[in-house]
Parts: sequence; C-alpha cells; structure tokens
Amino acid sequence: MLRFAYGCIPSVMSLYFANTLVRRAGLTPACILLSAGGLRFQKKRYTPAQVLPVFLKQFGPRFTGYNVLAGLSGSLPFSIPASGLMSFQALSQAYGIPLVISDDFSGAATVSELERHGAELFLTSMCDQIIREPLLGLPRHGCLNIHPSIAAAGVPRR
Repeated sequence: MLRFAYGCIPSVMSLYFANTLVRRAGLTPACILLSAGGLRFQKKRYTPAQVLPVFLKQFGPRFTGYNVLAGLSGSLPFSIPASGLMSFQALSQAYGIPLVISDDFSGAATVSELERHGAELFLTSMCDQIIREPLLGLPRHGCLNIHPSIAAAGVPRR
C-alpha cells in the first residue's frame, strides 16, 4: 500500500478530513504533519487578524471569506475535537500514527522525519505553508493539495 503523509493546520476542517481518511476509508497515513501555528504568507508570519486584509487584497472577498470560515478553528488547541471526531492526538494513539509538529514543512528536520516514515506521497489540506524544495522532491509520487491552501507568490488569480 502507498505510504503517505498528511500535512495541515490544526483546524476542524482538517480534523474532519483526517477522521474520514482513517476511520471511514481505512487509509492510515505514515504520519500526520501539523503546522505549529500562525499563518505564513509570502515569507511573513501573520496572526489570523493580520492576514485578513492581506488575503482580501490578494484573493478577493469570496475566496477569503470561505477560508476564514473554514479555518476559524485553526487558532484553537487541536486537542478539542468537534462532536463525534477523534482529536489528532487520539487518532495518533489509537491508530499508531506519528504526529510531527513543524513551523517549516520544507525544513531539514521535517523532511528528515518524512523520510524516516517512508512517505511516498505528501497530501495537504488547509495548509498554511508554501511547500518548496526539498519537500517537493522527496515523495516518489509527489505532493497533492486537496483543499484550498496558501498559493505561492505569482500564481495568477481567477
């Protein structure tokens, strides 16, 4: 079976997806990579309140409003699950999934952890970091973003 890692911010939306992967689909990631917090956009770190005007200017109100609503819980402690959901820690313990917490997904320490867990695919959703080398080149099957995440500078808007 394909070994994949799942990277995200600790939000209710990403928690729903992790629960769906593991508990409903039976797909257990080699590890779950959680962002250490704060939003990073164009090489700067923002609080959720600081990033709102930046996102409005960059992406417009429709995309920004959706992401604000979807990610509102990103600033909450990730040990508090929504009703019926297992927290990231509970999933980790119950299914033997290592949790890796990082403020730089593409940094040497995080890439080393992903190598150690044998990730062949890196799956992201609700990711607050721009994925760059060396992480982009690590998984044999590449990186796949399945839910809106921060785009790299220079990506055209629609």
